Amino acid sequence: MSVTVEDYLSLVESQHKVRPRFMAVLADYLRPVVDAHNLSDELPKAFSVENAEGAQLDIIGQIVGVSRNFPYISGQTTETKRMNDEQYRLVIRATIARNQWDGSFRSFAKTWNEIFAGQAINAVVVDGMDMSCQVTISGDFDSDMAALISSGYVFPKPMGVRMTYAVSPQGDRTGNASLNAGAAQSTDTTIITITAQ
Repeated sequence: MSVTVEDYLSLVESQHKVRPRFMAVLADYLRPVVDAHNLSDELPKAFSVENAEGAQLDIIGQIVGVSRNFPYISGQTTETKRMNDEQYRLVIRATIARNQWDGSFRSFAKTWNEIFAGQAINAVVVDGMDMSCQVTISGDFDSDMAALISSGYVFPKPMGVRMTYAVSPQGDRTGNASLNAGAAQSTDTTIITITAQ
């Protein structure tokens, strides 16, 4: 909570409040203390994933281990693109969620909602039961985000599992959270559908 010099000066006893020089000297001593207090109060907010911008977000990315730059494949060429704050924030959130995830698709809905909180992003995971998965992702995102998802920057990946992505920027906007696991037509395949809430 922010404080001001006046907050402290109001605590001075009445017999000293009438001394202007005393109050001025006290205010001069209090000013750097109040500034330091307010700065320390703002630091956690400035370096939170949700509030950080620019250089602060870069520092969080360094701590998490994610660079702003990513390879963008366009036709036959690959170029390096730089994520904007919104994209970078989502990739940082995804990395943190992946690091905390237990690796099972049964608990994936919770992780998916932590990554895409408040967005209508749909994922259909087809587990081939042979250390491979096909992932179809649709929702409200641009081509850059589609490239990030296709490159594996967003979708949690279990260790040793081969992932194949199909990404479509247009899809379900219902915003309902669900985790429906059931046998597909083949007995050795499981389909999991997750919609961010």
